[in-house]
Amino acid sequence: MNEKKIITDLLDQIDLKYPPQRIRKAEIKWRNLWDPKETFRFPPLAIARNAAIQGTRHHAHHSAEEKFFTLKQQLTDILAKADIQDDYIPSLLLNIGAYIIGDCFGGNFIYQGGMYIFEPFINSAEDLDRLPEFNPQGKNTLMSRALEMLEYMLEMTDERIKIVIHTPQGLLESLSVMCASGEFYIAMAETPEKVLAAIKKIKCAYEYYIEKQLEITGTTGLTNFAMGYSYRPRGTGIGVGEDIMATISPDDFRPYLHLYEEISAKFGGLLLHSCGQTFHQIENICNTPAIKAVHFSQVRPHEYFHRITRPLIIISQNDWEDFNHFTEYARAVKAYGFRTAFQIETLSHFMYADDKIKSEGSLLGWESYHIKKVAGMTEQVKKILEDVFIGP
Repeated sequence: MNEKKIITDLLDQIDLKYPPQRIRKAEIKWRNLWDPKETFRFPPLAIARNAAIQGTRHHAHHSAEEKFFTLKQQLTDILAKADIQDDYIPSLLLNIGAYIIGDCFGGNFIYQGGMYIFEPFINSAEDLDRLPEFNPQGKNTLMSRALEMLEYMLEMTDERIKIVIHTPQGLLESLSVMCASGEFYIAMAETPEKVLAAIKKIKCAYEYYIEKQLEITGTTGLTNFAMGYSYRPRGTGIGVGEDIMATISPDDFRPYLHLYEEISAKFGGLLLHSCGQTFHQIENICNTPAIKAVHFSQVRPHEYFHRITRPLIIISQNDWEDFNHFTEYARAVKAYGFRTAFQIETLSHFMYADDKIKSEGSLLGWESYHIKKVAGMTEQVKKILEDVFIGP
C-alpha cells in the first residue's frame, strides 16, 4: 500500500469516529470560551493526546521516511484515542520542539538521546552585540524543516484535518537558551540595552515564523500553544511561552512587555504560557491588555486568582493530584467567574506509564495509555464539571 493511501485510510477512519456533529458540539464550547461577546456557559475539556513528545523531544523531520512516520503516527494516535469523549478536535502538531529559533542565529543543535540539545553560544555582552540579523533565507535550519513539514502534511492529507501551527518559546526564553549559564541574567542586570537589541532581532524571526506558517496552512491552520491538543479557533490570536518569566523580577520583565503588545497587534491577542511559578508577574500581565489569556501549568488558584484585575481567559493546570484537586480548581474558577478550559496530562494514576499500550515503531517515543482507563477517568471529570458549573 502506498503512503498516500495509508494516510487517506487513516483519515477516513478518523472521520467515522469524529462525525460532523461531534466536532460541531466541541467547536461551540471552544468558540464560546474565546469569544468575549458570548456569555460563557461551560468549560471545554481536553485530554492529552501525545504529551510524551511535547517540548524538546522530537525529530526534525530530516528525511521522507521520518516525515511519513511522524504523520502516520499522529493519525494513528488520534484514531486510537477517539473513544475518549472529551472536547478534543482532531488536529496535527509539528512536534518540532520549543527551542528552534537559536540555530537561525548561528546556534548548534546536537541530536542526542532522542532529544535535540542546544549548545549555548553567547558568553558575553560582546557576543550579544555580534548576534546577526535574522535571515529568512537561511537553509537547513529547524525552522526551514518545520515549514517543509507543514507543506508535506497539507499535501498528504489534502487539507482534511486541522494543523496546529508551531509556536516556539517566546522572545526572552529563546534568547536565554542561546546564553551560557548565568550570562542572560548578568546581561539583563548590567547591559539591558544589549538584551533589548538582541530581543528585537529574535522578534523578527518569531514573527516571520508565525506569519509563514499561517501563510502555508491558510484556513487549515490553528494557533494554540497551551497545549497543542486544546482547540483554539483561527483568528483568536497566538500563544507565546515564556517559562523564564518565573525566574526574573516584575521590574526586569516590564521593559519587554511592549514587544508582546506589538506581536499581539499583528496576530490578534496573546495567550501567555509558563511552566514555572509565575504568580509574581500577575500585575504586569493585568497591565498588558494584549495578553488575553494565561496558562500557568504549575500555579494554583489561591496563588493568583485574587490578584487578577481584568478579564482573562484561564487555561487550567495540566497535572492533577487527584479528583479533589481537580474539583477545588473548578470551584475556584466558578467562584471568580473566569472563562476557562480544562486540560489533563496526568491525574493521579490514570495516565501513568505503568498501564500503557505501546504504539508500533516508537521512532519518536510515542506511547498510548490505557484507553478504557482514561475514558473512565474522563467521565468522572465531566461529572465534576457538570456538578460545579450546572449543579448536581
